[in-house]
Amino acid sequence: MHLGNTNSKVTYTMKNDRVEVSLELSIEEKGLGVWTDNKLKFAGHIGHIVAKGGQLLGLIKRSFVHRYADVIKTLYTALVRPHLEYANVVWHPRSTY
Repeated sequence: MHLGNTNSKVTYTMKNDRVEVSLELSIEEKGLGVWTDNKLKFAGHIGHIVAKGGQLLGLIKRSFVHRYADVIKTLYTALVRPHLEYANVVWHPRSTY
């Protein structure tokens, strides 16, 4: 991934004893659980966590026949919310005054 306006977009290579392999250009990378694109935006990360939250909600819906409000709230708090809130200070900072 190339960052910055003045980056010369060089193709990087890795050498082994016998083989030289050029590294692929990537648009999006995951580091410490947060997806970042080459413009340092977090739209991809938000898409990933929303999809993961939807998958977990679908799992809860398929797994429980009787959906009591207190049980669903407990499952949501324990399973879904941690995925949605992970590293939110990085990708959605708030100003404090």
